[in-house]
Amino acid sequence: VLIVLAMFAGSNAIAQMYSAPELSGILRMLIFAFFLTSIYAPGMAMMQRELRFDVLMLLRLASTIANMVVSLGLIWLGWGVSGLVYGMLASRVAEMLVVFLAGRRFFAMPSLQGGRHVLDFGYKILIARLANSLGSNFADLVIGSMLGLGHAAHYNRASQLTA
Repeated sequence: VLIVLAMFAGSNAIAQMYSAPELSGILRMLIFAFFLTSIYAPGMAMMQRELRFDVLMLLRLASTIANMVVSLGLIWLGWGVSGLVYGMLASRVAEMLVVFLAGRRFFAMPSLQGGRHVLDFGYKILIARLANSLGSNFADLVIGSMLGLGHAAHYNRASQLTA
C-alpha cells in the first residue's frame, strides 16, 4: 500500500519530468490497476497452489476478453491511449470477479508470527527488484526525459522486438 501511495503521489513529478501532463492521469489509472491486483492476488495464489488450472484458464480468458473489448471499443470511440489503460483496468476487474466467483477469499489474514523473517527477506527482494527495474528501464527514462515520449516509445518497441 505504501508503494502504491508513493507512486500515486509521484505521478505528477513523473509527468513533469517527461513534459507530458496527460501522463499523470494515465499513471494514476495504472497504479490503481496495480492496487486491484494486490487485492485478489492471494486468491489467485491459492488457486495455483490447489492446481485449479480450470479456473485460472477462465480467469485469463475473461481478462483477455475484457481487455480487448474495452480497449478496442474506447479506441474506436477516439479515447486514444486512455482506452488502452481502461482496457487493462477492465481486465483486472474481470480477474477479480473470477476469483470472487470461484469462492476464493481475497485477503489472507496477516500474522506477526515470523514477521521479522519475512521483512528481512522482503526488503532485500524489494531492493533487488527496484534495482533490476531501474536498470532495465534506464534507457527509456533517459530517452523519454531528454527526447520526449515518442522517441522513448519507439526505442522501447524496437528493444522489445530485438529481445
